[in-house]
Amino acid sequence: MVPASTGKKPTTPPEATGGVTAVEHPDALVQLSGVTRRYGRLVALREVSLTVHPGEFVFLIGASEAGKTTLLKLIHGALKPNRGRIRVDRYRLDRRWRRFLPEMR
Repeated sequence: MVPASTGKKPTTPPEATGGVTAVEHPDALVQLSGVTRRYGRLVALREVSLTVHPGEFVFLIGASEAGKTTLLKLIHGALKPNRGRIRVDRYRLDRRWRRFLPEMR
């Protein structure tokens, strides 16, 4: 809703979303927003955002131990992010993590 007095759209401060300000894409098949995954003190992924739409072909390349496998495990649901949001189709994998995995897969 647009307030009549200012004519601007209300915004949510980044603090309310955990610092994530990524744009939602409801038609995306896979969407990561500000995803961080740690293994103890080791940060494997930091604030990763990614959107994949149906029909897109995506390559994932990088150096050894750059976080490629961690990213794929997060999208598959084998890992839970420490921070951020992951949506695959209509499932939010950062919430109710294990509940929907069999149906999603």
